Amino acid sequence: MVSHPWRTNAHARIAAFARQRDLAEADIEELLQFARRVEIDPWDVKADRDKTGEFYCRIGRSATDPSRDLAAGYHIDEAHRTVEVISFELVPAR
Repeated sequence: MVSHPWRTNAHARIAAFARQRDLAEADIEELLQFARRVEIDPWDVKADRDKTGEFYCRIGRSATDPSRDLAAGYHIDEAHRTVEVISFELVPAR
């Protein structure tokens, strides 16, 4: 078993997204929990995968805008144990 976490750019993306959208603290915490999950095991995150290999995940309802969900798009590079977050978004809630 590999003991070191996966590397990810999620924390930098969270900081930029939080500034851009003026996110509520609860949303930032939710995104940080997502980052911790992908650092432990990105394959354990419930997400859809498209034909290009990009993953899409609805993280949870937004506290900033309750009519929206927090979502992420990312790539997993298993060979290098990295998760590249392409973007975080606020998408229409289901």
